[in-house]
Amino acid sequence: MKAWSLALTLMMVAGCGGEDPGDGPPVDPPVRELPQPMLKMVAPTSISVGETMSIFGSGFADKGVGETRLTFEGIYQTESGKVVQVKLEVTPDFENQGVVNWDFGPNIPFTTEEETGTFRGIVKAKNVGFDGKEKHAPQALGVEIQVLPSILIRQMRPVGSGCPVGITASTESTKFYFEFKAIGLKSGADKAPLRFIYTFLKQNFQFSGYLGSQQGFDPDALFPKTGPVSVVDDVINGSISSLGKGVPQNVNVIKGGAANPANIVTGSDTLFGLTDLMTAPVNDVTSSYAADYYDATMNVVAVDSAGLQAKRTVKLRIWVPIEVRYDGNSVPVRSYDPVPVSGCIPGGDIGREVTYTETTSESRSRSFTFSAKVSGGVDIMVVKLNAEFGIEVNSTVTSAKSKDLQIKGTILPKQFGAFYRQTIQLEKVGQLRGHGPCGTTQDLGQVVVTDWIWSPDLAKGSKCPPLPTSNLPPGKIFKQ
Repeated sequence: MKAWSLALTLMMVAGCGGEDPGDGPPVDPPVRELPQPMLKMVAPTSISVGETMSIFGSGFADKGVGETRLTFEGIYQTESGKVVQVKLEVTPDFENQGVVNWDFGPNIPFTTEEETGTFRGIVKAKNVGFDGKEKHAPQALGVEIQVLPSILIRQMRPVGSGCPVGITASTESTKFYFEFKAIGLKSGADKAPLRFIYTFLKQNFQFSGYLGSQQGFDPDALFPKTGPVSVVDDVINGSISSLGKGVPQNVNVIKGGAANPANIVTGSDTLFGLTDLMTAPVNDVTSSYAADYYDATMNVVAVDSAGLQAKRTVKLRIWVPIEVRYDGNSVPVRSYDPVPVSGCIPGGDIGREVTYTETTSESRSRSFTFSAKVSGGVDIMVVKLNAEFGIEVNSTVTSAKSKDLQIKGTILPKQFGAFYRQTIQLEKVGQLRGHGPCGTTQDLGQVVVTDWIWSPDLAKGSKCPPLPTSNLPPGKIFKQ
């Protein structure tokens, strides 16, 4: 009530003021010219999949004018001698006008071959403006880029879904299947396994499987409550490791992570028959129902029998299925006629200080409704709405506990006063956005919360009865 009343008052005051020397038609900001990019160098020139390559130069476009695009043209030659023609356009991330960054992935960008090798060719740059205009770098840059031993993502998806390779977001309480391939390392064999070490933060993932003959969920003997935990998979046939198959798979679990993968000691006391791993609920990680996501990180290391290693960090943003965004604003829907809540209060011979009192209180019920885009099968926990809106969205509110009614006033000598109360209905509107297990998002419409507040008034007059007339305006419908 106070917020929107104050806003209306300020608007009226602003409309009554004199002419401001700065008044006049709005001035559009000057149009920035699209710069011309220049290329100087790329680094590093030896890189593993999943790492970041920086491209140095000048005149790269920021998001205020457009974007920079890079084109790699040349050949990619694998270690076994296969040659692939390459023409690849990528959009790097802007850091500043002299540096853009390219995430080298999700797998080898130059080819579908799962093999280390070398790209030889040129890289071109152009800036593309919002109007479609282009400015090209005057010269291409010759480059030679070596792909080092790496870990490729073959599958990283929720179980039963058809997500593309390289998703970066998913949803809470979702079973995951991971499949990675090491390239540039020796394949695993019976007496010389290729070891994969997955290090998770335990609070981000939950594990189920068999400890001995007993099926368990995060057995305390192996898994910490929070902090790092490593899952070790020894591959004895090939170079592909997977987790979350849905059937028992013997792995070793190491509390506290693996500081030195080459020195991990495993045995029967660390053996676990892993069946499933699942993302944790968001509020379990953040301790807040108002939070909409958390960021989970998984580090993967592959070590072959000769001690050579490949590393990769995989990041996932884990969302709640339905995100609620509320900006804190309230909109008045209607007000009701003010009603007297006290009898005549005399000022007497010397006047009187009075505090708001009411003979009868009023109660109203809050409620919430969803727009038609949200199906009946969607479940948004009331506790989440409570946390986002900062109130109990399906509770009863009463004037007897309203802080807005805690006012004081003075009745002058020989005058009379009476307290009035006006009921005001408000709407609080939150935006809903749905998140899918493959990282897709969609607008789901709105949730509208009906709330109630009360406005007080101390009316004064020279006689009573009748009661003095309230200063509050008559009831009004603001929104149909």
